[in-house]
Amino acid sequence: NAESWDSIHQDFFQETALSPFEPFLILQESKDEKWFYIQSNIYPGWIRKKHIELIDNFIEYEHLLNPESFLRVAGDYVQTEPNIYVESGKIIKFQMGDKIPLTKNNHQPYTQYSLNSFKVPVGPKSDKNIVFIKNDNKVSVGNIPFNRKNIVSQSFKLLGERYGWGGSNNRRDCSRFVFDIFRCFGIDLPRDCSIQEKISPFKKIGFDHKNGRYKEEILNMMSSGDLLFLKGHVMIYLNKIGNNHYVIHNGSGFSYNGKNFNVHGVMIMPLSMSLLEKKTTYTEALTSVHLLC
Repeated sequence: NAESWDSIHQDFFQETALSPFEPFLILQESKDEKWFYIQSNIYPGWIRKKHIELIDNFIEYEHLLNPESFLRVAGDYVQTEPNIYVESGKIIKFQMGDKIPLTKNNHQPYTQYSLNSFKVPVGPKSDKNIVFIKNDNKVSVGNIPFNRKNIVSQSFKLLGERYGWGGSNNRRDCSRFVFDIFRCFGIDLPRDCSIQEKISPFKKIGFDHKNGRYKEEILNMMSSGDLLFLKGHVMIYLNKIGNNHYVIHNGSGFSYNGKNFNVHGVMIMPLSMSLLEKKTTYTEALTSVHLLC
């Protein structure tokens, strides 16, 4: 990793977190029958059986996977409103970018409890498996329009959020920060920044040498929303103010005038800052940038 981390911030036994309604294939069961080894769209790995719900009805599965209408979480986090008819009192938490299917032919606000909520299925179709999502600015009916302004707007909604390796503490790491923002627009990037740098739908410009003038020329071409990579890290470009290029990212922090600033969260900073406990600046450490088409 290009940044300096204490071990408390990383748990290599947890690589990611799955969102509600995210499909996966079960490959194996553990001997103690408490875990499944699965393959999801983004990762293989072990997951506790108590955290999943199996669906044996293909039509229902198809509806949850490809709903006629859906919500996209536009805020940092949302959670369902309680349904007094659901015996378990199930409350489901979602994070930015999550796709939430709506009940069939019911994309308009549902009025059982409130004049301003949506009806969401959470199991076999019956009134006992319906929960509600408030209709406010934290959700969008369908995907958010993809443009640079909205990329920046979504990233600012996470400013100050604490770092969470692999989804730990219900938070994000650097690549999940970018991953979730682009999911808001219906764009599925790879989960990890090393793969994001190799595979993306955007124009990649690599830095195979340390020509500072060349990097500066490329940075001057960048616009808000473009992606920047260094080894083990990804950031979103904001703008140039004076002689400084500013980015927003979810990282450990930076050094300035020999002093370390341990942030471990989503921050805005100029690329002229140095990596924690290193003399190398973020600009010097850049390995590539990806320009939005």
